Amino acid sequence: MATIVLVDPPGWQGSARGNQPYPNVGIAYLAAVLARHGHEVAVHDRNNEVLSDQDLVELVEARRPLWVGFSAKTRRSAGPGAPPGP
Repeated sequence: MATIVLVDPPGWQGSARGNQPYPNVGIAYLAAVLARHGHEVAVHDRNNEVLSDQDLVELVEARRPLWVGFSAKTRRSAGPGAPPGP
């Protein structure tokens, strides 16, 4: 089966920025389904783990994945720690 890396890019949320950790549930569900179907899956949550861009590149290159997936975010609320709106 395939090696797949899923990345949650840094945003305003998460413990890496001093906020309460909020894991990306969508990526967690996707990773679980892929693993259940025999794929090797790695998840890098850049909101809750401190990784430089270069660290991430090195981790991804070391795994030599067939696919790399990135989460896309939209700002949906002006909750604590959210960036100011337009």
